Amino acid sequence: MSQFVLSSPQLPPRESLAPRLGENVHPQHQSALFNAIPAEVRNRIFSIALTAYDDKSKRYQPRNWFYRPDWHFHRKISTTVLRTCKRIYLESHLLPLALNSHTFWVRADRGPPSHYFASAYKTPHLSDYDSFLGSWRSCENFRAFFNNLTAEQRGAVGELHFFFQQSELERVRFSPPLDPDSCRPIAAKRLKVTMRHQDWHWWDYNEKLGLCPWRRGRTEWNQMDTPMPRTRMEWLSSRGWGAQLQYIQGLEEFELELETLIQKREQMDGIVERAKKWIFPLKEDKFLRWDDGAGIKESRWEEDDVELHGNVPSPNEAMASSADGALPFAENVAQLDISGSAPGNARDETASQSSIVAQGNGQAGSTSGQTPFPVAKRQYYVVSMVWRARANERTELQSDSGMAVKWTPMAR
Repeated sequence: MSQFVLSSPQLPPRESLAPRLGENVHPQHQSALFNAIPAEVRNRIFSIALTAYDDKSKRYQPRNWFYRPDWHFHRKISTTVLRTCKRIYLESHLLPLALNSHTFWVRADRGPPSHYFASAYKTPHLSDYDSFLGSWRSCENFRAFFNNLTAEQRGAVGELHFFFQQSELERVRFSPPLDPDSCRPIAAKRLKVTMRHQDWHWWDYNEKLGLCPWRRGRTEWNQMDTPMPRTRMEWLSSRGWGAQLQYIQGLEEFELELETLIQKREQMDGIVERAKKWIFPLKEDKFLRWDDGAGIKESRWEEDDVELHGNVPSPNEAMASSADGALPFAENVAQLDISGSAPGNARDETASQSSIVAQGNGQAGSTSGQTPFPVAKRQYYVVSMVWRARANERTELQSDSGMAVKWTPMAR
């Protein structure tokens, strides 16, 4: 055992309930659910019941860091149906993990408050050695999630979604920690990583964007063209975030979602062109390569130019803000699909720009005689790319850049 003890000396055993519940299961023939409805229809019913939904009692505000398209409310999974009978549990107990995207904000001040989550997400006590291990503290929420799963449940996890600040992405560790008793393996069939405009290095100083999966630490704009590692061992020695993907068991697909201001679209497109050539090694002689068939998904959205923060009101404050329980902030976000469109086809003129033009032409006014104050808008440009797992045929591969890449299996 390592001398660095990060948690309890030994994780408690996690055993599946399925073997024990599988004994003396009532066939439920008197129930129409099992007697008359086919299994495939019944599975569809369970899937709907166990799919995450918007919890309207936990609303996000436009001023929150985590407010964005499709993220206006906290997401909740109701598992009540699993407590109805043994047979339902045995048929559907893995569906909540398999069907839903399990989301983590890697920085406590950039995600929803801890009381929005179950206990598995809350911050555990760590020793003083966490600073020695770099990003351990930033990763502890998803570590705790997997520590509470059985081996069977880990194998059923469908998707992990991480919101990373760039500094946290560049030092993330999915690999096993020094203390083997401090955590369980991480597994998922699909991984999605999102970096928002405010997550880039020095975004508030308008620094140029830079991203490279095999560089350790910050990558500046003029450092992105360093040669890609040629072998699996070179990837490991690079200590970049791309090398960490191989430690996610069962990974079949990786999606990278990047967001910036529309004014930086040219810089983002430069990253995208380089990212098409990235090839990520996986275990078991596989690798991830960009899916050119899926292409590049692009979108825009906009929000009021207000100061962002991570605070959310308590339920009582939220209900008190309006007679019907609605928050006083308008839903000011819209998402537009601009795939294949020329820059500027969508939302070239925002509501605030229109009001400024109207005032300049003397057209602005109100019944009260007061001049309306225009609200500035921030416009975001979002791109999404997907890499899919492919088998290694043990031949020398040519990346799109013409660089020879030979994948050398790791010693087992």
